[in-house]
Amino acid sequence: MLSKYRVSACVLLLGCTGYVVEQPLVFSAPASDAAVLLPAPTPVLPSEAVVAVVAVEEVVDSQADAGVVELALRIGHSGQLADYLTDGAGRALYMFADDVPDRDEAACVGACAQSFLPFDVALVSDPLPMFAPEIDAREVTRMHRQDGAWQLRYKGHPLYSRAGAQPGDVSADGLDGRWFVARDYFAFLSTTASFEPAGTSELGRLYLTDGFGRTLYVCLDDAPTAGSVAPTSACSGACLANRPPFSASASLRTTRLPSSLDPVELGAFVRVDGIVQLTYRGWPLYYFRGDAVTGDTSGHNQGAWRAIDPIAFGEGETF
Repeated sequence: MLSKYRVSACVLLLGCTGYVVEQPLVFSAPASDAAVLLPAPTPVLPSEAVVAVVAVEEVVDSQADAGVVELALRIGHSGQLADYLTDGAGRALYMFADDVPDRDEAACVGACAQSFLPFDVALVSDPLPMFAPEIDAREVTRMHRQDGAWQLRYKGHPLYSRAGAQPGDVSADGLDGRWFVARDYFAFLSTTASFEPAGTSELGRLYLTDGFGRTLYVCLDDAPTAGSVAPTSACSGACLANRPPFSASASLRTTRLPSSLDPVELGAFVRVDGIVQLTYRGWPLYYFRGDAVTGDTSGHNQGAWRAIDPIAFGEGETF
């Protein structure tokens, strides 16, 4: 399918190797993978929630022995779906692709918020709220929405419960292509109203991000996978310092994907510099260091670089 692309026709004014932006990286990289991976951002807790980070596993384990644990966030399993977040009663929690992670503004308000209720647990209480051991308490934060309500976030994504849903009900997963059960996702989706991601000529479409909501890009100067031939990256040297590859090390934490994405579309290859880089539909994936916060897409349409609509990209020749 991908072999029909005429990539050479997509080389624009600024090629992949010629674009340099002198803007510092917001997220510090771990020493073990400093050259290739933008790590998880450190959550910034509001002043109301400064005591949320505790040794959760030890506390839960010790209380479990005493039989007194009441968890505010659990991990649920239902049919084909596993490892999703639930409330204390086992009702599925959801993420909304229209939300921008780590922003104190929700996309689901008004009538929407009556169907998908903002989920909240006070992070400062006595006793402290407990989470299942699989949930890193440092990645659970709380936001004050524009409508005055408080709402819990996981990995920056606001959490919702579906009105009237019973424990084990995950029927809203994939609803409108924008609602998904809350999980520790490897990659996720976001919505844009300001530009057309590669693969579509329409506003309001989805684009691909990592699990924390940071935009992923392709370079149209790259040669994608063609049959059994591995892709070739045109980005090296100064380009690579500015456009770090989406490294395969990111998959060591999780490989969960939204239900609208087919896992077979993701792959990996070994670059000539030895980095194992992830691909989508055969195209190498990159970050952009000029994206200062989640939701930034400043690397789109810079020369041959594109954010992509993961549903449409690769199905036509709209770049």
